[in-house]
Amino acid sequence: MANDSSSPENRESFDGFIFGTFADDAVAMNKSHQWLVKDILQLKEIKVIRIFFAIAPGLTTDEIMSKYKPDLNSPEVCKRIELHIANSYAKYLKPIGGLNRFLEKVYAIPLPPKHLGQSGQERCAIVTNATGPRARAWLKVVGIDNAPKCVSAPHIQGLVHGYREGRDLIGRGHMKILAIEDNARGIAAARAAGCWVLGIQTSTNKAEILSAGPDWVVKDLERLADSVIPIGDEDGPGIKFGIWLKTDPIN
Repeated sequence: MANDSSSPENRESFDGFIFGTFADDAVAMNKSHQWLVKDILQLKEIKVIRIFFAIAPGLTTDEIMSKYKPDLNSPEVCKRIELHIANSYAKYLKPIGGLNRFLEKVYAIPLPPKHLGQSGQERCAIVTNATGPRARAWLKVVGIDNAPKCVSAPHIQGLVHGYREGRDLIGRGHMKILAIEDNARGIAAARAAGCWVLGIQTSTNKAEILSAGPDWVVKDLERLADSVIPIGDEDGPGIKFGIWLKTDPIN
């Protein structure tokens, strides 16, 4: 079962973090999908529209256009759609509580001497199905001006590949990476890529999050942000990041 508030806590340590989510975008994406259905895809049949709303949250714009409007699909069209979504619906984003403070704490931790001049920012990455322009615009809206490395569509060919690419950006080898996700598809992909997973309970149904098998589930990052500390090893101080999490993770 998921860890609850009565569970004791242990200090867990990680080599880096991948953010599969940085805001609750459910309302923003629902409104953008309504616009797509009406003005771009021009879907009419109720059954088709219902199926679209069921699968669209897990698809990139290119995948949506390829499936529903292949004759109109092109990189330029997808770019214009993404820019419209970025400019028109960003105001509906709900930032994840504590995310900025969490990043600030991690960024402030210097890496060991062999990584001279690098900070904890080098150990963070974002994996998103948004294209670069939308990802950058939405990161700015939620207040992340100094964003981590970003793996974005159309570079992601399946979320598992995206998470593996995110791991490579942080560093190759047997690194213990914590992925932060708020949907079942992302959680499953992160686990398949070899990450530990922290599920964030945003608008996604909690039962759906649990069904994907995250290692921990929290409502936001407020408490975790307060707990970030450097943990040294034989390579020098700050090689790992320690945070308090509930014991008995789900496997």
